[in-house]
Amino acid sequence: MTYAVPTPEALREKHEAKWDPEVPYEPLPLRTHRAISWLQAAYEQGVDDPDVAFILRWIAFNAAYAKDFSKELAEKEFRNYFSELLRLDDRDGTIRYAIQKHFSGVVGRFLENRYVFKVYWEHQKGEVGDAVWEQEFAKDWKRIEAAMQPDTKNTRCVLTILFQRLYTLRNQLVHGGATWKGSLNRKSVEGGARIMAALVPKFIDIMLDFRKAQWGPPYYRSFPNLRLGKREE
Repeated sequence: MTYAVPTPEALREKHEAKWDPEVPYEPLPLRTHRAISWLQAAYEQGVDDPDVAFILRWIAFNAAYAKDFSKELAEKEFRNYFSELLRLDDRDGTIRYAIQKHFSGVVGRFLENRYVFKVYWEHQKGEVGDAVWEQEFAKDWKRIEAAMQPDTKNTRCVLTILFQRLYTLRNQLVHGGATWKGSLNRKSVEGGARIMAALVPKFIDIMLDFRKAQWGPPYYRSFPNLRLGKREE
């Protein structure tokens, strides 16, 4: 099997082939229209800047999956979204293949990085001790190893943990907890940007292929007369 990452241009062409830009608002075309626009921005603005590329790809991911829910439900929404993606991707298994292909490389190194592990930062704030964060880190790694076994192939578990770590990195950047182009988090940011570049376009591609799936309404959706051919201003 080969894994080709769809370009923003290819996703835009698929989107335009499925929906008339003058048709009024529908949830899925609006979700994917927004997500593709941010992917395009990442390709244009983040070529030599992993910080910018990561943030823009996270916005694209958020546009694709997020609903109006509380922070307490974020992990559950990750699981639900990934479950639906993997169910629809089951025939080809391209997401599972992408995780397996990159697991010994960028994905594995990212998951081994304590600096994108939320409990480690709770330890740094004095909220938990050394033993607690180390035990939680080891517990997560055992779950990942079990999920990657050939007889298990629990890709949803790996994706959920991976995106929890990516979410920690997102918080560091968006909330000003890191320096732009800072040396201390270069491996985290570069790895995160590469992972998002490999996975998010495929997520959107699957959504475009299954327009009848229940992806739910996006944020800021009260535009009954919005046409996708016009910018949201």
